[in-house]
Amino acid sequence: MKYLLIPIILIALISCNKNKCQTCTKAIGGVAGNITTEERTVCDDDEITNLENSSSGTTVWTCE
Repeated sequence: MKYLLIPIILIALISCNKNKCQTCTKAIGGVAGNITTEERTVCDDDEITNLENSSSGTTVWTCE
């Protein structure tokens, strides 16, 4: 029974990693409101952080 549990745990961990992907949206704001200019799916936590930190002025990256 122990030997069956190990592969199940590994599969569960791999599945969880795939769920870490987020959709990041780049929007440019102005008087008329926000306009979405780019959207991408990002699975790397460092890239998500870099995108959100690169927001400046009216250009904003949000990841969910």
